[in-house]
Amino acid sequence: MELQPRETRPTDAVLGSSTAGTGPAAGWRSRVAPSVLLLGDPTARTSCYIGLDVLEDILGHGRTEPHCEVGGVLLGTLGADGPGPTAWVEDMVPARLAAASATHVTFTHETWVQIHHDVENRDDHLQIVGWYHTHPGFGPFYSSQDYFIHRNFFTDERHVGIVLDPIRVSLSVFGWIDGDVRRLPVCAVYAAQDQAADLEAFAEEAVYV
Repeated sequence: MELQPRETRPTDAVLGSSTAGTGPAAGWRSRVAPSVLLLGDPTARTSCYIGLDVLEDILGHGRTEPHCEVGGVLLGTLGADGPGPTAWVEDMVPARLAAASATHVTFTHETWVQIHHDVENRDDHLQIVGWYHTHPGFGPFYSSQDYFIHRNFFTDERHVGIVLDPIRVSLSVFGWIDGDVRRLPVCAVYAAQDQAADLEAFAEEAVYV
C-alpha cells in the first residue's frame, strides 16, 4: 500500500461502564466487558467494539518492526446492536508472510494462505471481521489503496479496519457508513474488570484521530 500522510486531529476519550444492548452479543458484553473506553465522539453511535488485548497485540506487533508497516486480520463476531450493524473485535491474526516496507504492506497469495490456515486451526468460532495495519511514525489514515482494499475485500457493512501508529500510539478505525468506507467517528475499547487499570492507562496514552 502506498501511503501519503495527511493532517490529523485528536479527539476525546471517555471512560465508563458498559451498558446492555439489544444485539446478540449484549449479554456477552455486559458479562465479560464491564469497562468501556469510548474513543472519538461520545455522542455518535458506536458500531465497533475492540478488545483492549487486541489493540495491545497490534501495538506489540507494530513495535517489533518500528521501521516498516505490519498488518493482519481482525477476528470476532458480526451482529447488530440497536439501530445498526456492529462488529466485536476479539482477536487478531498477524500476516506473518506479508511483503512490507516503510510505507507498504502487501497481502500476497502466500499471506492469505497463511492467514486462512491460522484461522482454520483455531479452537474457537471467531470469524474475520476486518483488517489492521500500522503506520510507524506518520499517523493513522487510509490511503487510496487502503480504501480500495476495504471496499473490495472487506465488503460486509460491519467489516472494520484499524490503522495504528505504534510510535505515536494513535489510531483510527474505518468502516462502512451510508454505503461507503469512512473513518468511524467513535469506537469502543472494552476490557474485563481485572483490566480496568490497563484500560485507564491506555486512555491516557492513546489518541484517536
